[in-house]
Amino acid sequence: MFKPRIGVLGRDAREWYAAVDLAAGGFDVAYAGPLPVRGVRVPQPPRIFKDGVSVAAGRQVLLGPVRAWQPEAAAALEAAVRALPPRGLVIMGKPDARVREAAAAGGHTLIDLLERDDFALLNAVPTAEGAICEAIQAANVTLAGSKVIVIGYGRTGQVLAHRLQGLAARVWVAARSPHQRAAALAVGLQAAPMEDLPLQAADASFIFNTVPALVVTREVLNACPDDLVIVDIASEPGGVDRAYAERRGLIWCWPLGIPGRVSPRTAGRILHDMVHTLLAEVPLPDPGGRHPTLAAAVKEGGG
Repeated sequence: MFKPRIGVLGRDAREWYAAVDLAAGGFDVAYAGPLPVRGVRVPQPPRIFKDGVSVAAGRQVLLGPVRAWQPEAAAALEAAVRALPPRGLVIMGKPDARVREAAAAGGHTLIDLLERDDFALLNAVPTAEGAICEAIQAANVTLAGSKVIVIGYGRTGQVLAHRLQGLAARVWVAARSPHQRAAALAVGLQAAPMEDLPLQAADASFIFNTVPALVVTREVLNACPDDLVIVDIASEPGGVDRAYAERRGLIWCWPLGIPGRVSPRTAGRILHDMVHTLLAEVPLPDPGGRHPTLAAAVKEGGG
């Protein structure tokens, strides 16, 4: 069975490490993007190019960035997708309308990583650890014994809340869904509806937000103690009234792309594994003219 040629476009170090791991596994890999200042020894490095079109040309798979590109750079991603030969596989996070149109025009299968439960659950681990790291560095108290509010109890919120519980924090989950609040209570956490956020914030030391909508409002921020630390790990547009948090002098951060900064080696391995999962799900045309499943059958004596 043939191994497709893979192009990787990086925005942070995780895509580089994914390219390294894919190349080490015997794939023909081309890469364009930032190179890490420090890293691991690379016995079989991917081939390095300066632009996405060169990376995509002649490839069957294009792995793009997990984080959405800024508008001025999105045109380069669209051009790379258009340079991919027909009926390929495009994998990335949050593709915009231009990328979707380019993928449809080429007959490509387009996978939004951020819509996949398996990727989101795996990616929640480095995200949660990175968020905790940000909080510890900013705070003047320990997590242990502190009241901590986690807003949202989806995939990332669950992993984060359980990690904080393991660090002996007193964890409260704020969620709109009664089901999510019940799930939090069932594993020994405290829970409250969103409407109670101002009340719960009054004696909290940390707030972690995972909801990409304005939930940490002026009312919540006015109730917060002066030394409370807010870590917003929601995707754009975030969930904190940042301007008002600044006016109040509160400690807050919005560290987008945590896995690519804090634990890119692990995040790259997750991407590598997702490529393997998707190659098993999506049939790709063999450049030699045979469908991959037919090629496998011939190899096994089936035809």
